[in-house]
Amino acid sequence: MKQENADPCFGRCVSGEGKTCLKSSFKTKSDKAKCCIFSLILTCLFIAVILPSVIYKMADDGINEEVVIDSMDAPSYAAWQTNTGPDDVKVSYKVYLFDLQNYYDASFNASKPAVSEVGPYTYSEYFNKFDISWSDDGNLVTYNTQKYYIFDPENSNPGVSQDDLITMPYLTAMGFEYLLALIPPEAQDQFQAMETQAFNEKIAELHDQADTLPVGERVAANRVIDNLDAAITDYMTQSTPSSQFFKTLMCKLPVSPAFPDNNVSPFWKVHPAEAYFGWLNDPVLVMVQNMMLGMNQSVDGWSTAVPGAATNWTSIDDTRRRMNVVVQKTGKKNKKEVARYEYYNNQSTQYVCIAPLESPQSADFDKETMFPACELFQYDWDEETIEAKGYTTAFATDYANRIAGTDAAMFGRPVQEPFLEVYISDIYRTAYIMHAKTVEDWHQVKLRRYELNPKDLENATMNPMQAQYYQFGPKGLENVSKVAGLPSFVSQPHFLECDESLIGAVTGLNPNPLVHKTYLDIEPQTGLLCRAAKRLQVNYVIESFHMPVMEQQAVNEFEAACRNTNMSQALNCSDFDVTMQCLTTPSWNIQDDSVMFPYAWVEEGMVLTREDADGLKDTLYWIDDFAADVQFWCFIVAGLLSILLFGMMLQSFYMEDAAAASHYGKIDEDTVVAYKKEETPDGETNGNPLAEKQEPFLSAENY
Repeated sequence: MKQENADPCFGRCVSGEGKTCLKSSFKTKSDKAKCCIFSLILTCLFIAVILPSVIYKMADDGINEEVVIDSMDAPSYAAWQTNTGPDDVKVSYKVYLFDLQNYYDASFNASKPAVSEVGPYTYSEYFNKFDISWSDDGNLVTYNTQKYYIFDPENSNPGVSQDDLITMPYLTAMGFEYLLALIPPEAQDQFQAMETQAFNEKIAELHDQADTLPVGERVAANRVIDNLDAAITDYMTQSTPSSQFFKTLMCKLPVSPAFPDNNVSPFWKVHPAEAYFGWLNDPVLVMVQNMMLGMNQSVDGWSTAVPGAATNWTSIDDTRRRMNVVVQKTGKKNKKEVARYEYYNNQSTQYVCIAPLESPQSADFDKETMFPACELFQYDWDEETIEAKGYTTAFATDYANRIAGTDAAMFGRPVQEPFLEVYISDIYRTAYIMHAKTVEDWHQVKLRRYELNPKDLENATMNPMQAQYYQFGPKGLENVSKVAGLPSFVSQPHFLECDESLIGAVTGLNPNPLVHKTYLDIEPQTGLLCRAAKRLQVNYVIESFHMPVMEQQAVNEFEAACRNTNMSQALNCSDFDVTMQCLTTPSWNIQDDSVMFPYAWVEEGMVLTREDADGLKDTLYWIDDFAADVQFWCFIVAGLLSILLFGMMLQSFYMEDAAAASHYGKIDEDTVVAYKKEETPDGETNGNPLAEKQEPFLSAENY
């Protein structure tokens, strides 16, 4: 039977001399559909891979724009420059003081100190950056900062006020040996000679007054005065000149709210702000200054101010006088370097001003109203100049004294590291805070929580590296004695995670990690500090101290004579009997001869608002969710289309195989049939079923 115009390749041929059948030319509607589906699959995969990266890059650029403060036009410049505005982030500064309940027994009878925590006295902490400039194409920012505190009674503990008087260690008394070194030896000798002369003159005056009494009373009064004279002579020859000098000075202080009892104790009563931020015109230091002036001694190197655990900068001018500039990286060139220190107080190695009056003071410096300050530090000073200007290092090695990391207010991003390097100016050192866990209790935003590294709280026995920080005592203490002028240590509040001996030495402590642990909660993609509580405690070592003691019986007899109706009319005791009674105060007898006394602790805290959290979720988290959703659905669509395409190809395969088999019959898969068509003039095949010139084609099995 004739097959007119039969096309054994079903249109899948290439023209030429004869025809060669091909496997595919995508000329049917089905093939075109397959091509479209395949293109859609590629498009979905492209979007799934590329679009999230583009979205993340755009988000990353947006975050950089927010966190990089490279000019006054930066979006976050105002919030970085100051927090004094009504909508700015508020920082609370909560001060807790330890009020000693048994000061006499703790001072003189070796009793365990019993303390009661008082507070918080809450202050609002404000900062104001000034003298701001940029360099290195905006990659470095230079500035100074005034940080000051204003009492916030509403957020303080009910019932507390700035007028409270708290029994606490009297730092001037505890550090008197250090202060004594500032008094010229000739002045000390002159003072002792003057005191001896004053005692002798007073005894002579009392004898003259006693001689005016009737014979019987005259004899009794002179005997009392002679006994007192002998007691004074004995007192003046006891102990060391320095301890005698110290006790005599303390006994000359008038009875006051700060010193309500007539004795020489290592404790006094002090107002909260003075206790923590320091005080001017210390009564003992003022007395020494007046004494030196009375002896025509120079007081240029003498200060009557006692600095506190924190500095309350009263003005921009006061800050400029006492503090040099900070230089930090902005992160413009490297987002991991946001807020990293180049210099702090114009230093790359930490030096602390311990002798401010060895440096020249500004012309407007007033001892009665200002704290003294060293000359502003210059980074190019050599070691000899640094020492001459009144500065010293806090620790033993360059590594221990390095200034590195950030100020813990901003961080390079993204924050993924297990440890972050921060410089903590309160304790004069750079340390690493450690990732503890991820929290989601801040308005459902995931934050990485960092805490103090336990290794930094170990002593040198546990960790030899701690020897460079002079940490040779119990664990949990940071030794800052070298720059404080007296044995001073910093710990976590209530000796949290410290050696048990510290907690057991004082009654009234109750360490609690939930209340006393330091933490920083950081949003990892932005490096934004969302919530933080820095909690540190200041501690002082109080030791037994031997002082000369006036004979009690002689002083009691003299006081009785002064109160005697007949004798008192002649004897001018004035305050002399009060001074004599003070000199009978026993030596300091401290429990175990030494105790680590908790002075105060502070919580410096902040937390961003719900609106800030919602802003993160509505922008950053929305972008993350959008990118993740796009990627997810693109993969889903690509998968479904791939399944559809596979099904269509499988269907086509079987349909075409069946069509070829039905048209030609079963053909052996290894046979290639060639048709040669021999045409006649009228187009007949001349009875030959095989064409003479037909090109070969592939069998249906190989099609």
